[in-house]
Amino acid sequence: MNDEDPDPWYAEADAMELRANDFDVADSAELPAELSHHAIAAELDADFDPEFDAWLEWLMQDPEVLLVLEQCSTEGILLPWDMRGARLLTAPADAIDRLHWFWDHCPKHLYVILSHYVFWLVRAERARRRGTPDWSPRSALPPPDEEERAFFRPARLVTRRYGQ
Repeated sequence: MNDEDPDPWYAEADAMELRANDFDVADSAELPAELSHHAIAAELDADFDPEFDAWLEWLMQDPEVLLVLEQCSTEGILLPWDMRGARLLTAPADAIDRLHWFWDHCPKHLYVILSHYVFWLVRAERARRRGTPDWSPRSALPPPDEEERAFFRPARLVTRRYGQ
């Protein structure tokens, strides 16, 4: 890809600007019943809170992985492997490699709960920024940054006929 035709994955990841309200939304999202056994495992894990914070900090440093992880879920629940593969068909290979590293090194109950958290975090940010939480690589590219807009706009001329 080049500047005229940027990769939609990188463009969307670069446009992300997480704010405190986005974290509030993710914090308030309830874990679905399907994931209750992971919540029980988290309660039994004495190191859950510090590990959660450490892994979340690792994810926050890589917006491409956040976006890829969000696309692996629906309603905060990880999709089966084949459906993840279909969604990530055009995703950058290096981001997928980093996501696989995350899945290989993070305890399962932790990455399932983090995936749920990241799903709601990224969607809250996107809904605020774009007006809709939905996104796919076929979506329009995000608008340019506020700083790149021109400070001057030419006047619109409207011609009116007052008589004939």
